[in-house]
Amino acid sequence: MKEFGFQNILPGVNKVKKQRKVVDQSMNLLENSNGVYTNPDEKIKDILSTLYQTYPEKFDTNKKIRIKLSGDGTNVKQMHLLNFTFALPDFKYGQAAKGNFSLGVFEIIKESYEELLSCFSELIPILKDIKEFQIDDKIFIIEFYLAGDLKFLATSMGINQANSTYACVWCTAHIKDFCFDWSIWDPLFGARSHEETYCIYFCVSLTS
Repeated sequence: MKEFGFQNILPGVNKVKKQRKVVDQSMNLLENSNGVYTNPDEKIKDILSTLYQTYPEKFDTNKKIRIKLSGDGTNVKQMHLLNFTFALPDFKYGQAAKGNFSLGVFEIIKESYEELLSCFSELIPILKDIKEFQIDDKIFIIEFYLAGDLKFLATSMGINQANSTYACVWCTAHIKDFCFDWSIWDPLFGARSHEETYCIYFCVSLTS
């Protein structure tokens, strides 16, 4: 550091810590036993308010605002972290990384149903109460969807492994019965109901 003169350029550790606290407070970060999260009601409506100013044509009182919730685990040194995010697929960048907004980051032992329950215990009741978004005397209905990789979807449905007895998150096919005709949309051929695969059911099931 001293050899290259960086001590005159880089801020001191104490200054960095103070600035980090200022940033954390501005983000209204909350904590639970697994990690940190932000109030999803405030975060979602803040992003929607910003988008309303940028893309007013995307908002229509006759349409619902779709919000995609997803989770993804990653290893950082000795920690296994779970990032819980939301995206708005009807808006620009909805499918890109910059269109995903973090709701919480949690340290977990492994991706399991019990771990998800512990991580999302404070978030789920708030998400369940988010029904609409109002701005400029206009009211928009909010509809949640559950997304993510197959492992996250299966775990959130209580299916722990892709080779489990009932591994499909869209139908009730038994692992030994894949030779039969199954459907992901027709209940007569084993499709899970809309309530089973809908995000609100995910929220209810984790709190039951």
